[in-house]
Amino acid sequence: MDGATASPQEMANREVLAALARKLSVRFALPRSSMACPTQPGSICWGWSFDDAELAAAASVVRAGARACFGDGPVTLVGFSNGGYLLNKLIRSCSLKSHVPEAVRAITVGAGVFHGPLEPSPESLTGCGELTMLVGDEDEHNFDPSGNLLRQLRAKHANVREVRYHGGHLLNEAALGDALSARRP
Repeated sequence: MDGATASPQEMANREVLAALARKLSVRFALPRSSMACPTQPGSICWGWSFDDAELAAAASVVRAGARACFGDGPVTLVGFSNGGYLLNKLIRSCSLKSHVPEAVRAITVGAGVFHGPLEPSPESLTGCGELTMLVGDEDEHNFDPSGNLLRQLRAKHANVREVRYHGGHLLNEAALGDALSARRP
C-alpha cells in the first residue's frame, strides 16, 4: 500500500478487493510495510533493492498478516506495484517457498518492467513457485510491451504467465478475478 495514510489509489484498490471478496467468497489480508521508499518521499514500500535483508523483513510482515487472517493454511499472494516487484524477486531468486512456505502462488499487478538480465543464479526456476503477472497496457511506468521479464523467466523455466488488460496502474477487477479463479495444472 502507498503511504502512512491511504491514498485515493489505495482506496480504489481496496474497493476492487472488497468487490472480489464478495464475488469470489474469498478474504484478503492487507499487511502494510513500514519502510520509507527512497525515491518517493512520504510513501512506504516493501523494499527497493530487494536484497536478502529486505526480502526477509517483507516476508516476515506478509507471513504475520496472512497467519492472523488464515492461520497456517495455504495462501495466494497478490502484490500491487512495489509489492508485485517484491513477489517477482521472490520468484526470481527461488526463495518464495523458503520465505513464505504457505504461499501456493503469486499474482503481481503493475510490476512488469525489468531492465537487464536476470540474476545468474539460480540457473533454473523450475519448482520456484507459480507466478501470474497482470499488466495494464496503459501503465506508463510498469508496462513493458517487449515482455522482457516474462521472456527471461520463461527462459529459466519459471511457472509464469502474463495477462494483459486494458488500463493503467490499478487493480483491474476482471483480470484479478480471473487470475484468482484460475487453477493451473
